[in-house]
Amino acid sequence: MELNPELEPHSSQVFISKPFEGVDFALFFSPRDNALHLITYFPYKFEKVIAGDLGRLLHVLNKQIDMPGFCMDEKEGLVFYRTVLPCIDGNVDVNLLGMHMGSHKGVLEMCHRVIFAVASGKVKLEETNLL
Repeated sequence: MELNPELEPHSSQVFISKPFEGVDFALFFSPRDNALHLITYFPYKFEKVIAGDLGRLLHVLNKQIDMPGFCMDEKEGLVFYRTVLPCIDGNVDVNLLGMHMGSHKGVLEMCHRVIFAVASGKVKLEETNLL
């Protein structure tokens, strides 16, 4: 699989962009302290009035998946999925990195439609049949 990493000029973080169902999702690699954060940003923003429903949805999704990591930034109106890998002596286990990247892909495929529906205000949490 060819990844084609790019450098985001504002944050100086490395990311890969992958299209899924006609939408580009960016997976950022952010080294911090003794860890590597993998963060997939969902390419849409939500209005503050949606934050309650969306926050509850992300909580429900986090309870249902093996690697919880859904988050939101209410101030910026962003939804993202984050996992963290330990860096031992400045190194990351390549197999573990592959597993985390796979979890980002799987979670995206499984959840992005319902997240978008609620984030856009088209559907209320109660209408998702997830409760």
